[in-house]
Amino acid sequence: MTVGAGDLPADVFKMIVDMTAYPFVVIAPDGFIRYAGGSVERLLGWLPEQIAGKNIVDFLPPDQIELAIEAIAEIEQVDREGQGVPMVFQIRRADGELVWVEIGAIPLLDVPGIDDVIVLRERRWEEQYWFDRFVATLLADEPLDDVLAALCRSIAASLEAEGAVVHYRFDGAAFAGAAGFGAPFEQLRLDVGPWCDAALAAVPIAAHVEPASLPCLVGAPAISMGFRTCWTMPVPLSPGLAPAVLSVWRCAAGPPLIGHRHALDRSAQYVQLALVRTAEHDRLRHLAGHDALTGVANRAEFRARLAKALAIGERDVAVAFCDLDDFKPINDNYGHHVGDVVLVEVAARLRACLRTGDELARVGGDEFTVLLRNVPDTAAASHVADRLLAALRDPFHVEGASADIGISVGIALAENGTTADALVERADAALYEVKRAGGRGVHIALPLRSTDDGLDRDSADDGRDPRVPA
Repeated sequence: MTVGAGDLPADVFKMIVDMTAYPFVVIAPDGFIRYAGGSVERLLGWLPEQIAGKNIVDFLPPDQIELAIEAIAEIEQVDREGQGVPMVFQIRRADGELVWVEIGAIPLLDVPGIDDVIVLRERRWEEQYWFDRFVATLLADEPLDDVLAALCRSIAASLEAEGAVVHYRFDGAAFAGAAGFGAPFEQLRLDVGPWCDAALAAVPIAAHVEPASLPCLVGAPAISMGFRTCWTMPVPLSPGLAPAVLSVWRCAAGPPLIGHRHALDRSAQYVQLALVRTAEHDRLRHLAGHDALTGVANRAEFRARLAKALAIGERDVAVAFCDLDDFKPINDNYGHHVGDVVLVEVAARLRACLRTGDELARVGGDEFTVLLRNVPDTAAASHVADRLLAALRDPFHVEGASADIGISVGIALAENGTTADALVERADAALYEVKRAGGRGVHIALPLRSTDDGLDRDSADDGRDPRVPA
């Protein structure tokens, strides 16, 4: 038998309304609150008697008052059949915090025996708000920690938790990092804790621990923040990605129930989505900026890095333009597949001889460039050139034979106002001087100086290194 509201005593019906998960508020068309359900305290921190008699605009931030007035007017004018109008506003809690709240508005207008009122059914909208932020940051290719922070806020709201954290890139002993919201994640050990146990678990299931059982460095701040339980949930594994674990921090004690476990499963899948998409973005970004054969930066990436170094005012920057000598016979005699193997080894040798901060790029078939830092003068440039020449001094072993490959190097030092393209052009011109002299040497372009005729030229000394053949 179905029991209608009219069959229930008024006090019983009121008790049911007060106990519902979503609070009900009744307002007049002018915005004044006639009634507030008891569960409003759980959502907003206000007691019903603190709300009743006040206007709804008293609980809105100034920038949303006009929107609220317009929304109420629309309900009166358009939705007179009581179909319900969803709205989303920020509401001021009793502690002053603004929280996003979804409001379902049902008008009771022109109902016999009832004054015109609008019934508002409220539920916290933080989950959806932060989920939308998560999607936006993910699509915008923002840093992984920012993406996970937005997602963790949504997860915490969905599970009525005070915090959530994602530990990611587990190598079998420790995680590479952690990001989240609400919990003391900056103090969470990356190599000790239930998240490590969850990553190593044979069966990915939700588990819970009490802060008192955590390592002191983690347990103490968690207890001081009022946390009474921590749920952990392994993130589903994806090919090529290291394990990750979601932890949810709650002030309410107890293990996750069936509904919680379902939400944890869904949340872990969203974390997996974030990790997979971010890894794919990183892979594509790497491919776009690196040479597929040698793995070093390509021409476009090199120019971007050089331009950035000059734009931010880095001092003592230089460019080395390198071209291999006697490489063509290897392709002609042994084939391009052997030539590719040699190029990979050339790149490895050059990279190994460079100093910290120097960046190697392959800009052509057998052409390489190097962004050099901490090169204040030609003496420092000459020192780097010695390292580059020495890197290819030993022969290469090709098809059971030894091949002698040399390198020609042109170096140009940046000056005030130098552009990336101009600096590369000067290094290329210096390289040409070496090649014209027979190769296997270095030429350092001297700084430009202003002359009486107003033209910029190389200094009178041609800058040729003594090691360049005459």
